[in-house]
Amino acid sequence: MDEIDGDGLLQLDIPAPALRVGLVAIGAFVVSIATWELYRGVWPLNATSPFFLCLILGAWSVGVPAIWGGLTGPAIHWTVGSGRIEIVEKRPFSQAWHHLFGPDQIERFETRKCPAMEGASTWRVDRPRLQALRHPRLRHPQHR
Repeated sequence: MDEIDGDGLLQLDIPAPALRVGLVAIGAFVVSIATWELYRGVWPLNATSPFFLCLILGAWSVGVPAIWGGLTGPAIHWTVGSGRIEIVEKRPFSQAWHHLFGPDQIERFETRKCPAMEGASTWRVDRPRLQALRHPRLRHPQHR
């Protein structure tokens, strides 16, 4: 998963293809099975139709976000070198985002401890907020 190359760079890949396929499959299963098994309770209309319709809509509210997450989830590649951090986020239906942080920006990174109730605590790295250079209309008014 993470390895230091011969040139001293730490490479960390967070792949997502298997996760994407799994999420799409699970979401499609939830939506199709719930709809197939429960549609007889909705049609023809009767006194129990609203109840079965709520069950179907509940399944869709779980399955559709799982499918969406599977279709749009990122794969992330970190490269950590001397005085720079490079992060590449690749999404299936959009352009890859390439973030390069220099020494002045790396100083703003924060390492936070996430205490666990049982077992060892974990750590996370919070990166500074990225400037909205790709979408000027989303920038804060004071930065225009």
